[in-house]
Amino acid sequence: MTNIIISPRPWFAKKVSLIAISLVAIALFLIKLPPGNFGLSSEPQEGCHCPTADPPAADPSILSDPLAAERHHKRAHELWDAGKLESALQEYKFAIRLDRYRSELYSDRALIYLRLENDSEARKDLDRSIALGSRRGSDFAFRGDLREKAGYLRDALADYDRSIELEPGDAYFHARRGYLESDLNKFQQAIDDFTVALDLEPEKDFLYLQRSDAFSNLGDKKRAIEDLNSYLKITDRPHPAYERRATIRRDLGQIEESLKDFRSAELSDPTCPHIFAKRAELLERIGDLGGALTDLDKSIKLNGRYYLERAIVRSRLGDRPGAIADLDVAISMNPNWSEAYKRRAVLRLEALDPVGAAQDFRSYFRSRR
Repeated sequence: MTNIIISPRPWFAKKVSLIAISLVAIALFLIKLPPGNFGLSSEPQEGCHCPTADPPAADPSILSDPLAAERHHKRAHELWDAGKLESALQEYKFAIRLDRYRSELYSDRALIYLRLENDSEARKDLDRSIALGSRRGSDFAFRGDLREKAGYLRDALADYDRSIELEPGDAYFHARRGYLESDLNKFQQAIDDFTVALDLEPEKDFLYLQRSDAFSNLGDKKRAIEDLNSYLKITDRPHPAYERRATIRRDLGQIEESLKDFRSAELSDPTCPHIFAKRAELLERIGDLGGALTDLDKSIKLNGRYYLERAIVRSRLGDRPGAIADLDVAISMNPNWSEAYKRRAVLRLEALDPVGAAQDFRSYFRSRR
């Protein structure tokens, strides 16, 4: 039987050759790619939230080397522990070049930037870590701190929410959200967060102070005082609680108890000007103008404020020149202080100085615009 050889048609042979050439070209292209890159650009595209990578090293073979990156990572930790923060930053830079899509590296480097008070770079690294899918609550909490500092309170609150969602057992995250909620006048939510934080870490004395303030702002003075009492039992820094309790008792009309607390606050910290200023307010209220003046003198010596308050007391004591002198200082410190202009205008009228009074009244109305 004769064998019949069937030759391929010319068009079919041409097509097979083209396919083979294409496959060879693709293989050569893949061989030239750096490991782990797969041809994706390291530059962020419009609408993409991927972090901007560091410039690639000259040798493409080191663009992706997780083991070498981890060695630099460990070295960075050693330098950080030794307090050599700038050197640690350099190690993180090397580590990120070798493993640029590892979120932990950006997260850790952000902490060093925070220690160096470089908020801008810290924020960038936290953004990168989060964009890479970080599930560390600290990344969101620290970014929330930075957003809160920059005035982006709604975004900060969202970050705190996310940090607690990821790590609900971290007292710091609840405390940070509680602070912001208090600033936003969300006092009940703040109380809830401070309570959770205290359940987690009951030895954190400052949490009692913050929850006490929230209770006080809600009008629950009794529970506010209870928290201050709890604070005093565990702290070695009692004056903030004495001062707060004295103020609450003053507002409740408990004069003797309030004065005792102010005295205890003064003994525990004689350098705090607010203690003397608040006690002066109480002494003025009960008619002890001499005692109020003495306390305001102490406050002003400590921090150079409270001139308006001393002017009011001096005016009540009949010391018009002294009161006007204090108001002069107050206005020089704050040229838009409308209350100071008004009081000085009244005193100048009493001193038969209508021209000066008219100038002060004009300044008063201008400062209120």
